This record gives sequence, C-alpha cells and structure tokens, in this order.
Amino acid sequence: MISVKRDAQIEFDKLQKKGIQVVLNHDGKEFVTAAYLFVLKRMPDEVGLLENIEQLTNYQKTKIEILYQLAISKEATPSPNKPGSSQSARERLTPSSSGRPSSRR
Repeated sequence: MISVKRDAQIEFDKLQKKGIQVVLNHDGKEFVTAAYLFVLKRMPDEVGLLENIEQLTNYQKTKIEILYQLAISKEATPSPNKPGSSQSARERLTPSSSGRPSSRR
C-alpha cells in the first residue's frame, strides 16, 4: 500500500511539472488516471475509473467536465485543518497569467 501511494506521488509530481496539457493529451484509462493524480493526488478507485471511462467512451462527459467534476468534489476542496491543502484543485486547474495552470504547491 505504501508503494502505491509513493508511486502516485511520483506520478503526481511529474504531472504538476508538465501541467494540465499533459493530462488532456491522454485518452481513456490513461486520461482518467492522470486526471485523478493531477486533481486529487491519488490513483482512481476502481468504480471511479470505470465510471469515468464509460462516460468518456459514451460521450456523456468531456475531459474538461471530468476534470471539473473532480476539482469541485468534496475530496478536492481544501480544508483549513488538512495539512498541505494550501492550493485547491480548482487553483491547480486555473490558468495563471501566462496561460498555464498554476504549478504552486
């Protein structure tokens, strides 16, 4: 279990450095996994993975809608008592003045 969390953190760090565009460049399972890592800083659970893949495949949601759904989720909302919650998922998805998503942590 510790290895999975460490691997997720490594992948999250890579995505943060590259920005949101690298997430959007993926499709299907890879996109959903990258979206979860970018927004929630964790791997998707099986239900979330399958539901989001199905919604993409059936054109029920766009990639942007899935990212937004994750960003406004209760899990993504920073809590004042939660360590490391200085930047919300919404802030990570919002482009900075340079047109790139913020990469502050």
